[in-house]
Amino acid sequence: MGQEFYRDYELPGSMELNSFQETWNKLYDSKAGIIIGWFSGDHQLLGAIAGIIYQDPNDGVLTATEMFWFVAKVSRGSINSVKLFKRLEKWAQEQKAKRLIMVNILSKTSHKVDKFYRQAKYRPLEIHYIKEW
Repeated sequence: MGQEFYRDYELPGSMELNSFQETWNKLYDSKAGIIIGWFSGDHQLLGAIAGIIYQDPNDGVLTATEMFWFVAKVSRGSINSVKLFKRLEKWAQEQKAKRLIMVNILSKTSHKVDKFYRQAKYRPLEIHYIKEW
């Protein structure tokens, strides 16, 4: 699923499974991160959302940030993809975070994600720029 995510959104770099597992194991063990999966009846991964929690270095506020939210093409737009989002919000609140930062990767479907976030009472904050060498 990670490779599909990178391919669909033309993300920089590549999905390196070992790095992914090592990083998320550390985050999970330190209670600083979570991955929430959505599986079919036959245990196939249909979607996942992940977040981290940290003290914002600028104001000290406990903040959660989405690290990825990906749903397989056949399942996009379903109620289960929204349930993933709601579960991440719940996790952030359970951790006593005062804010949750969500991501909208610039793509041909960005307008749909923007509409979804605005309906959920989120506001746009910034756009990140990247240069690779």
